[in-house]
Amino acid sequence: MAHRDWKLLLAFAAGACVMAGCGPRSPEGGVAPGSQSAAVSPSAPGTFDDISPGQARDYLSKGAFLLDVRFPYEWMDDLGHLEGAKQIPVTDLETRLKDLEPYRDKDVVVYCRSGVRSRAAADVLARSGFAHVHNLRGGLEAYRDWQKGRR
Repeated sequence: MAHRDWKLLLAFAAGACVMAGCGPRSPEGGVAPGSQSAAVSPSAPGTFDDISPGQARDYLSKGAFLLDVRFPYEWMDDLGHLEGAKQIPVTDLETRLKDLEPYRDKDVVVYCRSGVRSRAAADVLARSGFAHVHNLRGGLEAYRDWQKGRR
């Protein structure tokens, strides 16, 4: 298996591990009240929250940093990318945390195609001391659907 294939497999495995520890979900898609979760609140050290596309837009309008954790070949695919985003593939994130140091105390909105890789990336950022990490629930696919519904 090629090196890139192993990195991709590792990224999906990390995402699956994060997803497995999320706890019960409410009917609205969030963590059920009173359940244990790795993503309880952005205010608790080492945690992050899942946000809707509308919430992401609100954070971005207030100057949040936008991180795309998809692979380079996805940057110009059918979904494109969000304007102003910095791209760091989830498989490279831990070795490139120094590049994100200026955003350590700012709101960071993380996204990928469907929200799985970005959950793994949000977990890495939160565990690395980033204070306000937000995962775009449903990823760029959900964001694009949300944009279509608003027109």
